[in-house]
Amino acid sequence: MGAAQPSPALIGLVKRCRQGELGFQAAAAGMAEPTLRHLCETYAQQWAAFGEELVSAVGSRCRITNPPAGSSGDSARPGEPREAVTVGDLAQFDAEAESAYRRALSGELPRQVVGMVERQYALVVDALQHLTLLQQALLTDA
Repeated sequence: MGAAQPSPALIGLVKRCRQGELGFQAAAAGMAEPTLRHLCETYAQQWAAFGEELVSAVGSRCRITNPPAGSSGDSARPGEPREAVTVGDLAQFDAEAESAYRRALSGELPRQVVGMVERQYALVVDALQHLTLLQQALLTDA
């Protein structure tokens, strides 16, 4: 009998972490303002670390390939600064990630990963709040 497969919820979280890493890296590359670029780089590193922790916890049975490339076009709406739109898009990603983490925590997770997923969830919620406030500030300053 082979080793148990990782739960679909964990596989989904690992994929979401990879998407977050790549999305925040792409956002950082497009940021002209150094502080915003550094923030995006920091969140990309956080998503990468989350993914590494999850893969480590579930073992080599969970290999993740790069997700399909998302839209990298400028989604700025008339009158909105590009940075505010980008931060808004990142906040939307984190809102979706928060929901995915919440669903995973309400489902069946292996006991050994529950604490890790709860910790990551708390950091995702914190990042979502930060990005939402940052977007509001950028729109107000425009």
